Amino acid sequence: MKRLPVSLLQIFFLVVFVSIAGFGCQGHYFHYVNFTSEPSGADVTFDGDYIGRTPFRARIGTTDLDLTSTHVFTATKQGYRQDIQTYYERSLEGFNCVPDAIHFKLEKEGNK
Repeated sequence: MKRLPVSLLQIFFLVVFVSIAGFGCQGHYFHYVNFTSEPSGADVTFDGDYIGRTPFRARIGTTDLDLTSTHVFTATKQGYRQDIQTYYERSLEGFNCVPDAIHFKLEKEGNK
């Protein structure tokens, strides 16, 4: 039986691929998220960068290879309190990952 030579570089790329694909929330690194809000028309930021006005769909992902990195989604609309939601892009446990849909519920300013 012949053994195939395996280089350290091949092992490194295999480990990186398994880390990204295997530990991802849904088995992949980027995915699409549907954003909605009540009321609609809220501006949404992803880690401080504007990504759209609800309702909309956006491709979400990161180039950060830190398995525990968090991502913050913020919805704002004039006359309403902002809604902030925080998720992990990936986690070893596979929970609290960025979902396929995020709904923001904004409360009118002055309401408790």
